[in-house]
Amino acid sequence: MQGVRASQGKAFNQPTVHIRAWFIKFISFLGVQLSLQRPEAFLWSPVFIAFGILGYFALPFEPHMALAIAVLVLPSLVFAVLPKESVARLCVSAVLLVALGFAAGTFRTASVYTPILEKKIKFANVSGYVDTVEQLSGDNSYRVVIGRPKIENMKLEDTPRKVRIRLRNDSVPRPGQYIEVLAGLNPPSSPVIPGGFDFRRYMYFQGIGAVGFSYGAPKVLKGEGGSTFGQVMNHARNEIVSALTEKDERHGAVAAALLVGHRQAIYEADNEALRSAGLAHMLAISGLHIGLFFGVVFFAVRIGMAGFPNVALRYPIKNYAAVAAITAAAIYMMFAGATIPTQRAMMMMSLVFLAILINRTAFSMRLVAFAAVLVLLTAPESLLSPSFQMSFAAVAALVGFYQAIKPFWSRWHAQAPWHRKLCLYVLGIMMTSFIASLATAPFALYHFHRFALLGVVANLLAMPVLAFVVMPMAVIYFIALPLDLGALVLPIMLAGIGFIIDTAHMVSSLDFATIHFRSWPGEYLALYALAFVVLMIGVGKIRYVAAPLFAVFVVLVSAVPRPDILISDDSELLAIKAEGGGYVFSTLRKGRFVREQWTEALALKDEQIIKWDEVEELSCDEHACRVDVEGQKISVVYSPEVFWAECGWADLLISDRPLPYCASGQVIDRFDTYARGAAAVYVEGGDLKITYAVDKQVRRPWLPE
Repeated sequence: MQGVRASQGKAFNQPTVHIRAWFIKFISFLGVQLSLQRPEAFLWSPVFIAFGILGYFALPFEPHMALAIAVLVLPSLVFAVLPKESVARLCVSAVLLVALGFAAGTFRTASVYTPILEKKIKFANVSGYVDTVEQLSGDNSYRVVIGRPKIENMKLEDTPRKVRIRLRNDSVPRPGQYIEVLAGLNPPSSPVIPGGFDFRRYMYFQGIGAVGFSYGAPKVLKGEGGSTFGQVMNHARNEIVSALTEKDERHGAVAAALLVGHRQAIYEADNEALRSAGLAHMLAISGLHIGLFFGVVFFAVRIGMAGFPNVALRYPIKNYAAVAAITAAAIYMMFAGATIPTQRAMMMMSLVFLAILINRTAFSMRLVAFAAVLVLLTAPESLLSPSFQMSFAAVAALVGFYQAIKPFWSRWHAQAPWHRKLCLYVLGIMMTSFIASLATAPFALYHFHRFALLGVVANLLAMPVLAFVVMPMAVIYFIALPLDLGALVLPIMLAGIGFIIDTAHMVSSLDFATIHFRSWPGEYLALYALAFVVLMIGVGKIRYVAAPLFAVFVVLVSAVPRPDILISDDSELLAIKAEGGGYVFSTLRKGRFVREQWTEALALKDEQIIKWDEVEELSCDEHACRVDVEGQKISVVYSPEVFWAECGWADLLISDRPLPYCASGQVIDRFDTYARGAAAVYVEGGDLKITYAVDKQVRRPWLPE
């Protein structure tokens, strides 16, 4: 009997011993892998800073500045007392970087603080200095941003720092003028779908707390001619836009986007074609354009100086060319509006040419990490933008790929005849486009709900024209502009742009040029980003962790459910899921912008957009509509007189008017969507789950009270 008990105890303890041994091995393995990251620890700096920024934006409240300082100081003190080469210090440094990101977000939000308009103002006289003027496409209207505004009957402490107003083409003011206009104002809108793009947060970091439209032409008041540097540059930009669009309205609008970053005047059909063909990146002045501008100036100056043997032999002309390129690109950045993506691109290219000046490797993952750290600390909100995510993902993937194939590529290119170099150039464009597209595909699908399958083909055709025709002509155009000779190079530049637009239309018209995918939660994108980072900068076997992370990401995204019902933030537009994957829309006349955003987020085709009166399952009269959705009874109430009858029948009541409380069913009325934004309804296991675009428990500076 005693022997039996001993054998049972041994059998019972054996799994525990195995688990303990496995755990010890895992901890040992983890310690070894962490020690392998030490030589490349700097590459992880932007990653942990990003964790801190994400933590800051995820908070339901605005942290006090004292909390941000405390979060930063405490790990700093611990870091200072730990031994230099210890694993503990390495771990604390990661915590310190997270704290740095959190503090950067807190400080940045406080520095750009602007009051947000709390409710709609139907009529108000608005006066102030014009900061920017943007021409819009299609309807001969303009959009102005007014700085230091004064709003009728509004206290100064409640007035936003800037307001954005849409003007008709009656009279267009110039940047720097002091104007007064009768306008209707609204708070920046909430996301059109739960989990969608947060326009209010974006406008907050632009310093804009109200948007609206004018009822008439603005009056230019005394004080005209404010002449800050920004207003002077904006006026110069508008003059360039006018000159380009007067020469050729269609192609000139694209030229304005390439030269000064003005994209609002581009025809919508051209915009759509460029997006579908994978060429939309050409419109945003970022790394591609700054890099081409740098390259054109650098090689032009260097070749020009090399033509003088006395200069070339006695002076470091490569360094002079690099300085000239940095100076020229800085001027280009100013004309382009010095947006965050442009500043980021300028920063990265400046680092590249600084490396040239000191004879260091121009392209490396450390350079990418350093640029990311600078951007995240100076503009933490850019972490949430598609431009930051896609540009750094593309650059990191390209640097990693070309570093890996550098020995083979150098051997192929060395002593190669001209025809082999031409083939290598074409192959380089194809590989660059493919690698960049592959790395940025999930980001493009998340933000834009589409991915250009034929982007490699479009880029192969269009990139040489952009690099060797359009951008060199753009450089010459800027040089010739002060001499009033810019018109001489415009025909060549516009012809190149015409070829790019025609290529976009040709590629986008092909079958399967673009795939569309429904929206998914931002947490899934963060999972992909983590897997991507581990793969790119991980050292040793820790890279293997990327594989299961990618697999989990694919599974999660594939299983994302689509909402059964969507309700707009004004309750005037309603969409109900129908059989076959389509949606029935309550109206196709109102809410065009919201409907288009829903169509993209749900990846709907034209035939899947169904009119309200074409569905037999809807039982409607002048008072209400009834429909059964996955076994749940839904009533859309038009007239409050039938509320009690509908309350007794329905599981969910929806109305664009205020409704009383219903004891037997849930209610989504005008009050709900006004306070909490757009709503999405899911039927899960016979129960209704309702999510809103705005969490009423969240209190952040960009949300009106």
